[in-house]
Amino acid sequence: MRSSLRSNFSWTLLGNLGYATSQWLVIVLIAKLGSPEMVGQFTLAVALCSPIMLAASLGLRTVQANDVQRRYSFATYLGLRVVTTSVAVALIVVVAVAGYRSSAAIIAVYAVAKAAEATSEIIWAQLQQQEDMGRIARSMVLKGCLALAAVALALVTTRDLVATAAGIAVGWSIALVAYDLTVARGFDQSIRPRFIRSELVTLARSSFPLGIVLMVGSYAANAPRYLVDYFSGDRELGLFSANANLMLLGVTLMTALGQATAPRLARAFIDRDRTEVRRLLRTLLVTAVALGLMGITVAALAGRFALGILYTQAYAERGDILVVVMIAGLATNIASAFGVLVTASGEYKRQIALQAINLVVGLGTASALVPAYGALGAAWALCAAASVTALVFGVLASVRVRSL
Repeated sequence: MRSSLRSNFSWTLLGNLGYATSQWLVIVLIAKLGSPEMVGQFTLAVALCSPIMLAASLGLRTVQANDVQRRYSFATYLGLRVVTTSVAVALIVVVAVAGYRSSAAIIAVYAVAKAAEATSEIIWAQLQQQEDMGRIARSMVLKGCLALAAVALALVTTRDLVATAAGIAVGWSIALVAYDLTVARGFDQSIRPRFIRSELVTLARSSFPLGIVLMVGSYAANAPRYLVDYFSGDRELGLFSANANLMLLGVTLMTALGQATAPRLARAFIDRDRTEVRRLLRTLLVTAVALGLMGITVAALAGRFALGILYTQAYAERGDILVVVMIAGLATNIASAFGVLVTASGEYKRQIALQAINLVVGLGTASALVPAYGALGAAWALCAAASVTALVFGVLASVRVRSL
C-alpha cells in the first residue's frame, strides 16, 4: 500500500531540510570561526566538484526512482554509479591540481565526500521508488548531523578547510556504512554492484542526456561564482555565496515536494492521466510561488538584520545581495516545478538544449555585470538565468501535458 502524498512529502521535507540545514550551517561555522575569504575558498571547491559529480551521476537517482517497471536491477544502477563516480573523482583531482593548485587539497577531499554521497543516493533512489521516504529522511538527517559535528570539531581545533572537508567526508561515510548499507541489505534483490557491460552501456546511454542536463544546469548556477572568484577574489565570493545559500530553504522545500511527487507523475504519464498530471503540477506551482514570495518579503524587510545574526556584520553590510538572490529563488522554484514534470514524463534530451540556453544567459549576464558590480552583479546574473530557465521549462512542460 502506497503512503499518502502528504506523508511522503512530510518525510522528504524532514530529510531534505535536515540535510540542507547541516550544509548551510557548515557555511555559518566557517563564517563565524573563519573569514569571508575562507567561505569563498570552500564554496569554490563545492562549485568545482558539483558539475562533474552531477554529470557522473547521469541523473540515475531520478531515472531509478521513476523506473516503476523495474527495467534495471538495483545492482546495475549501483554498478554504473561506482564506475562513473570513480572517473569523476579522478577528473576532479586532475582539474584541481592543474588549475587550482592552492586549493587542490580542499577540492580533492571534498570530491571524496561527494563519492560517499553518490553511493547513498542510489540506495535512496531504490527507497524512493518504493515510496519509503521515512528511511531516506532518517539517513539524510543522520548524514547531516554527523558531518556537522565533524566540521565543528575540525574548525574549532584547526581552523583548516582541508580538515573541514575531511570532516564532511567522514560524517557521510559513517552514515553510509552504519545506516544506508544496513537498510539496503533488506532489499528484495542483490546489493552487490553488477558490472555486466551490456547492461551498463544500455543504462548509461538512456540516462546520459539527463546527466548532461544536470551538469550544464550546475555550470549555469555556478557560473557567477567562477566569475566572482576570477574578477573579485575569495572575499567577494564568500559574501555572495553566504547570501545565495539562504535561497536553499525554498529550493529544499521544492526538492522535497518534487521527490515525493515524481513517482506519481511518472505513473500518471504512463497511464496517460492528464487530470492527475495537471493536479500534481498545480500543487508544485502554487508551492513554488508561495515560497518565493515569502523569501522576497523577508529579505526586503529583515534581510540585513538576519545576515548580521546568522553570519557577521560584514555580511549584513551586503543585504542588497539577498533581495536579488530571493528573486532568483522565486524563478528557481518555478523552474523546479516544471522540471519535475518534464523529467517524470521521460523527456531528457530536450532538456540539454534548455539548460544550454540557461548556461549562455548565466555566463553572458555574469560576464557583463560581475566585473563592474561584483557579488551584486552575480546575484542579478543568477536571477536572469533562473528566469529564463523557468520560462523554457514551462513551455516544454506545457507541450508534454498537451501530448497526453
